[in-house]
Amino acid sequence: YILDIDECPNNDLNDCDSICTNTVGSYVCSCHDGFVLKSGKCEDIDECATRKDNCEHNCRNEIGSFACECRNGYKISATDASKCVNQDECETNNIGCEHNCTNTDGSFTCTCDDGYKLNSDKMTCGLYIDECEDDNGGCNATCSNSVGSYECSCPDGFKLEADGKTCKDINECETSNGQCDHNCQNTNGSYNCVCRTGFELSNDNRTCDDINECDTDNGGCELICKNVVGTFECNCNPGYNLRSDNKTCEDQDECLTPNICNGANAACENTLGTYYCSCPEGYEKDFINCNDIDECVQNKDGCEQNCTNTDGSFECNCNENFALNDDNKTCSG
Repeated sequence: YILDIDECPNNDLNDCDSICTNTVGSYVCSCHDGFVLKSGKCEDIDECATRKDNCEHNCRNEIGSFACECRNGYKISATDASKCVNQDECETNNIGCEHNCTNTDGSFTCTCDDGYKLNSDKMTCGLYIDECEDDNGGCNATCSNSVGSYECSCPDGFKLEADGKTCKDINECETSNGQCDHNCQNTNGSYNCVCRTGFELSNDNRTCDDINECDTDNGGCELICKNVVGTFECNCNPGYNLRSDNKTCEDQDECLTPNICNGANAACENTLGTYYCSCPEGYEKDFINCNDIDECVQNKDGCEQNCTNTDGSFECNCNENFALNDDNKTCSG
């Protein structure tokens, strides 16, 4: 018969960090609530990190447990330690308010009786004297009364002078050009951004966008309008020149250009927007050149026997023992 040894009462026989439970022939280590067994040792569980706390506001981890805490102005509920309820600060000596204390959710507010005004410490009350009621306190613009004093202030676009009462216009254009893209124009209490010619003010009233003058009446151009940044250009179709008004177009007389038609026999004829080269009889043109027509090859000569081509014309010839007739074409023998 073998007798089981209980290792738990003897620390030399077990290595449990917390709870030892004897089993037949051995033992088992375990931990108390709030701990977890790791490598034979009991380690504290951070319930706040694992969000097992259910705390409404804040969680504070403790060895083997945790505690819920509330933000300022709140306290732990008497019925549920995980919940926070509003703390009425006014219950204890008015919490320092000289006159009246009003509880709010998570905080409180001090107020004063009629004829008094809350001091800057937000707790005590002082007699209410409004210097602004007498000639606006001497302020050039706005007078703001405070307990025992008052303050002058200026509207936007103005700054208070050294006397603490007079308002002076701020020249916004002196600082970074008023953030204007082009020109800054100061006005009393404000400023305007102004764009150079050919630009218009964008919706932010600061940056300038190029005006496409060609969108309106073609910029006044007779033919072609080309928009460029800040302005525009009028252009003409090929064969036309821009007049001195820089808007209308006139026909270009290409025939005034020397040798525009190649060949001594070519003649230039100007037309609207272009020109034509023409050739005298006996020549044919390929637009700008006049080339001799070989009437003999094209059978345009009418010669009875032989034909000899010449520059711009031709000659009829007769065979031996024949003579050319007066028509310069037929032969007699």
